[in-house]
Amino acid sequence: MEDLNITKCVTKDNEDMLTKKVISELKKNSFTYKNFEEVIIKVKEFYKNNATI
Repeated sequence: MEDLNITKCVTKDNEDMLTKKVISELKKNSFTYKNFEEVIIKVKEFYKNNATI
């Protein structure tokens, strides 16, 4: 279950910009959906231990 106490620090425009960059990098590096799932797991784990990057 998601933590309901998480505060968003950036705007939707910032999120959209990052999403486009991430998708571009994934395409450029021929990532599969499974590769992406593994990356997401690692990013989530990082954020559990660090509030911000």
